[in-house]
Amino acid sequence: MLIVTIAANIFLSDVFVAHAQNRGGTVTASSMIVTRTKIKKPKEPIKIRWQNNIDVATTGRDHHQLSYTGGWRFGNFFYFGFGTGVQYYPNVLPWDEDGILDMGILSEDMKEELKNSYYNPSQIAVPVYAQVKFRFFKGRISPFLSASGGLLFQNMVSYGEKSDTYQKDGTEGLTFFDAVVGIDFKLKNDSIISFGLGPVLTGQNARYPKAEEDRSTGCFKFGYSF
Repeated sequence: MLIVTIAANIFLSDVFVAHAQNRGGTVTASSMIVTRTKIKKPKEPIKIRWQNNIDVATTGRDHHQLSYTGGWRFGNFFYFGFGTGVQYYPNVLPWDEDGILDMGILSEDMKEELKNSYYNPSQIAVPVYAQVKFRFFKGRISPFLSASGGLLFQNMVSYGEKSDTYQKDGTEGLTFFDAVVGIDFKLKNDSIISFGLGPVLTGQNARYPKAEEDRSTGCFKFGYSF
């Protein structure tokens, strides 16, 4: 009797499990492993765009310049362009109506010195140059280094020994160079305001009448780029 009872219990248990599986389906457990792979975005090519620059430079007394430079900006760090402008020299010696230097205001010693030296004959000169600029940081504020080199066009003079005068005689081109170290401030519209200091060389002789200063001198430059 005991054996029959045990066998009946095992049979009923199997029937119950089979019935439960038939009604609810088979219950299984599984796990899923999620792997995240970082997708590298392709680097954008360096943006090359046209940039305009307006600069004002001054030595504070005898040399002032307004210039325009247009060129290509390669990304955030490098610029190359060409420019021209106008230079103004307020301390030159005066010319009379016939285009002859007024020697009457000079002492005899200055006259003799002037015969053997270079004279800047006009208040206006025109530089034509190429320019490079390096910007060191990518942010809105960055130090920079720029350099410009080319020719400075102005009146040429000749000395007449018989008349003891200097006379205007066409146009000549002199060496022009400047280098500037400064700070850039990039605005929200991607334009740039810059402030810098550096030497400027106009190619003129150091024996500059009335001022008698070396034509290589320091200047302050303010610029706006857009």
